[in-house]
Amino acid sequence: MPKFDAGFTSYYSLSQPGPDRIIAARGDYNSLHVDQLLWLYDQTGDSWFLEWASRFQAYEVNGYKYSAKGSVDPARHGPDQAAALYGSRYWSHADFPTWIEVGMPKRHSVSGFWVDGNGEKATPKDFSVDAFVDGEWQIMRRIEGNTKKRQVVQFDEPVVTDRLRLNIFQDNGNRNTALQAAVPILTNPQYAAIANSCNYRIRGNFDYNVNAVEDGDPKTSMNVLCPGWVIVPNPERLQLLSVQYSGELGASMTVEYSMTMDNWKSLGKFTADQLDGLYVPSGLFVKLTFNKDVKSIREVEFK
Repeated sequence: MPKFDAGFTSYYSLSQPGPDRIIAARGDYNSLHVDQLLWLYDQTGDSWFLEWASRFQAYEVNGYKYSAKGSVDPARHGPDQAAALYGSRYWSHADFPTWIEVGMPKRHSVSGFWVDGNGEKATPKDFSVDAFVDGEWQIMRRIEGNTKKRQVVQFDEPVVTDRLRLNIFQDNGNRNTALQAAVPILTNPQYAAIANSCNYRIRGNFDYNVNAVEDGDPKTSMNVLCPGWVIVPNPERLQLLSVQYSGELGASMTVEYSMTMDNWKSLGKFTADQLDGLYVPSGLFVKLTFNKDVKSIREVEFK
């Protein structure tokens, strides 16, 4: 499984050599990998599959925001099209020097930056990767004379930041740089909410049934399509759990917690009115198990 991890999405296959290995696009084949891993967990009970499903799902919902100096075609090929979507999705700009910036929802330790050009001539030849640190831009790596379509830029040391910028000074003769991917590579694995395969459900355009439980919006709901479970990460290790859900009269959930998605420790079974400020011992993950009497889950919050 670690060999399938590109650091910002998964690989489609391991059959190609490293530099040419096909990427599983975010919002597409990567989410199918999540579904496959959840199915494997359902069949085997092996938490190894569960952990990687959560990690690959975190790539789907990374919350990155893109901006750029400009775009040749802002409507179809704006900067957000460089978010590892692949296919016919790319950002392009022809006014050198140019830049594309990635903003993250919070500060992360970043160890590198992945660049995939949309063709060899459109790939950056001379460029730098900068990080915004202590109110100013800091050059992490400067590369000149690159001719590779794919360039995985590793930093000498990880940097903690919430903004990175790819400065492009020249392409390889296209007179118009075009990027399919301009993505930070985080130092530490991230985790996202996941559900059993029946309840995961890919809706398209980064809209997953399970998203609703941690999107901060009580108006959206995860539809319970079958008896199962949902696991929500608690990276801050907060100890008050609130769950909003709808169901039949007397519907309940079993609450468990764990540090590793394995060796779950049970807190018991609770009805909806008992899950408003439930104390949970320090753990990185909480698992909610439910039957068909639960119809939808609106929000899971830690305080």
